[in-house]
Amino acid sequence: MVAVNVFSNLPAMQREFSKLEKKTLNLIQRNAMLDAAFRTQKVLRLTSYPKAFPDAVNKGHVKAVTTLGASRGRKQLSRAKLKERIQRALSRGRRADIAIFDATNQGRGSDYMLRHAKGGRKIPIDGSNIAVPTRHLTAMARGVRGIRKSMRPQQVLAQRKRGGKQGFVTKINGHTMIARRETKNRLPITPLYSLVPAADIPGRFKFYEDARVYRKLFAAAYSKEWQFRVGSKISRKYLSKF
Repeated sequence: MVAVNVFSNLPAMQREFSKLEKKTLNLIQRNAMLDAAFRTQKVLRLTSYPKAFPDAVNKGHVKAVTTLGASRGRKQLSRAKLKERIQRALSRGRRADIAIFDATNQGRGSDYMLRHAKGGRKIPIDGSNIAVPTRHLTAMARGVRGIRKSMRPQQVLAQRKRGGKQGFVTKINGHTMIARRETKNRLPITPLYSLVPAADIPGRFKFYEDARVYRKLFAAAYSKEWQFRVGSKISRKYLSKF
């Protein structure tokens, strides 16, 4: 006959779970939240952005697409500050939040990427028209930060004062445009901007759709953290071998 004895120390396990509830579970929650957030941000930057803007000249702009921080006030925080804030919130109220938001223009509310996520209409802030760059201009004068400063509308129209190529407003095929002469002759002229009262922005950056991957990544991170910090520890400490 073979005898098999199994012993489980339930009171000790209950005490251990009480400790887990106060400390370890908060640590698991915090680490899983951060891991999922940074991995989601990576998806948005390295997958969603290139799909939305396959012809983007400024590849470095992808670093400014999103940032992590507190949802209230859209405040960008370092990894260390995020850890501290989440840990404190979980300890106080068993609840914490983390935000992934538009980081273009250093998170100061320009909402450039958000406009490309939601779509909508862009209207002039000052004046009656918006200057929309032509394909010729974007191919000719696009730098790492967009259209070069020297080729922006106000600068083009002011070139005559500085002895540069003349920029002026004219009509081409019924459309009001900013153009300039490339030589001293009357023709040819190069169309640089189309002046329109408003412009439609298509919603092509799948920020909200692709950010839903957070739930899946959080579940995976939580399971991994649980196994690392709880599962093996409990079974090894409180369940005897047989």
